[in-house]
Amino acid sequence: MRYVKYGLYVLAALVIVTGLVFGYIAATFDPNEYKVDITRIVAERTGRTLSIDGDLQLTFFPKVGVTLGGTSLSERGSEAEFAGVDDLRVALAFLPLLTGHVVIDEVVLDGLRANVVKRADGTINIDDLTSLEQMDDGVRTDQGGTKKQDAQSGDTDQTQAAADADDASDRPPVKLDIEGVRIINAAFTWEDEKAKTRYEVSDFEFETGRIAQGVPTKFKYSAVVRSNQPRMELRTRASGTLVSDVDKQVFRIDSLEGRVDGVAATLTGLAMTVKADVEARAAGEWTYDACIAASIWSWQGMQSSGERARSNPPSLA
Repeated sequence: MRYVKYGLYVLAALVIVTGLVFGYIAATFDPNEYKVDITRIVAERTGRTLSIDGDLQLTFFPKVGVTLGGTSLSERGSEAEFAGVDDLRVALAFLPLLTGHVVIDEVVLDGLRANVVKRADGTINIDDLTSLEQMDDGVRTDQGGTKKQDAQSGDTDQTQAAADADDASDRPPVKLDIEGVRIINAAFTWEDEKAKTRYEVSDFEFETGRIAQGVPTKFKYSAVVRSNQPRMELRTRASGTLVSDVDKQVFRIDSLEGRVDGVAATLTGLAMTVKADVEARAAGEWTYDACIAASIWSWQGMQSSGERARSNPPSLA
């Protein structure tokens, strides 16, 4: 019993010392001093301008976290904004990591935005970013634009991948526990210059409760969806509870409620509500119990409505 007591004293001392070390690092280390270096590396690597207008804050103990203020990334070779975020906050507990538990506080993304453009020549304004990932995987591009695999790098990557797979099989699975995810004031656009179409998602908000294995996760979503071809402006929202069993590959949404209001093509005054319980399995089996009510008024004043649909379809496998 005396040895157990001494062991606890040693463990407590290690925790205190670790906290003091991380506290000292947090008090003396200022990540904002590296903003210039970070933006320079991004410019050299991508040809894009990274602007970090807000403060960059790091915490190390008892939680490892990052807070990022107003940040944006430009288009390649241009000052036009490609993507940005007004506020990003995420933190995870340090001590549970030692036992393979990833415990994360609420993840907050405020003012997240991105603009994706498909140019008239078929290229997309994110192609240069995806090519960087391929180069990191051992793919290089010659002067003619042909992608080639570095044989030596490829063999090394395969050997490393096999070693990593063996190591992973010996480790217990990581347990993930997230207090919640909150995305607010987000906006996304997709533009096709050749087809002259533009789709916009604005006022996007998405919020969840706790996310963990075996824990029902409540969620709610809302957004405004617009397009020019076909003409569309819809206010959408949905909520429900996600129940998942990863081991059995069964996923269920209970008390799903959704609503769509607005204009779509020649239809005006569109109002549709959906209430359903949905279950899906990895094998392709799915069932639903839904009540759908809709009323649509077009410019001709026509109106239609629907009622309930129930189904237990056969396996899709």
